[in-house]
Amino acid sequence: MFSWLTEGFGKKKSAEAAPAPPSARELLEALTGEVKNLQLSVRKVDLDDPEAVKRLREIRKAEAAEAEARKTEDLHAQMRSDILAACAELKAGIDQAELDRLTTSMEAYKTSLMPALQERGARGDMFRAVIGRILHETGTMAWARLGDLLEKAGQKWPDPDGLTPGMSEAECQSAREKLQADIKEDFIFGKARLELLRGSVPVWRAAYPDRDSGLWRRTVLRGVGVAIRSRLLELVLSDMKSREKEIQQMVADMVAVPLQDIRAALERGVNLQEASVLLEETQEVCRQQATEKIWALVGPVARI
Repeated sequence: MFSWLTEGFGKKKSAEAAPAPPSARELLEALTGEVKNLQLSVRKVDLDDPEAVKRLREIRKAEAAEAEARKTEDLHAQMRSDILAACAELKAGIDQAELDRLTTSMEAYKTSLMPALQERGARGDMFRAVIGRILHETGTMAWARLGDLLEKAGQKWPDPDGLTPGMSEAECQSAREKLQADIKEDFIFGKARLELLRGSVPVWRAAYPDRDSGLWRRTVLRGVGVAIRSRLLELVLSDMKSREKEIQQMVADMVAVPLQDIRAALERGVNLQEASVLLEETQEVCRQQATEKIWALVGPVARI
């Protein structure tokens, strides 16, 4: 996909996409089967046998893992349900069918783009720069849209934890503004958090906060933002795919002159260090120009 980013710089290296981690449901099914197998195994042996005691311990461990997997799956379902409810409250235009579709679409794009994102060298650098620009722009748009929806609905972000009656209004407002800035920065510059589309927060594992807590609500609102951003990403990536030949030609034309200059410099007899610096500078210029031109081409489709 997007072979236009593999033209003009060196030899192509292959990269395999990282396997997707198993879902909570898949883990649960596997653990359930493991528990049943262990239970059947223990019934066939003498409970006075040391091996039977060992198997019982394995059963308890597997049962505990199964219970945690069930709890995690339930928490994911609750988070996703609340994200959908917030989308409805804020009139984000995203229902369950649309969220399901966006989840599948984004996971497919992530899988297809991963080899290029992991590739080393100039091609990988250019691709990461382009995708990074797209993520930044769509993240900024989604954040602004989420703010507009909250304002229209008369809602606000929950106050940060730790505010006390003894704090002045100025101190409280300062804490709110800092939290908002931190959330915004993480939303725009951090990972896309696509796991939230399934109600998952991997770092929490099964230790999710209370459902009525400020942290839970903030995460729900971030989930709405991720859904909005995903819709924008889908529009942009789809447009890029449809314009692949056009973009490929644009990049090829853009790098043609700089590459000729490098060849001319090599023919004049520049030393290896000078040639390396020239190549690095040329690649940086091409990377910046490609990022600007590609976003200028496909960015206009990112409208809500």
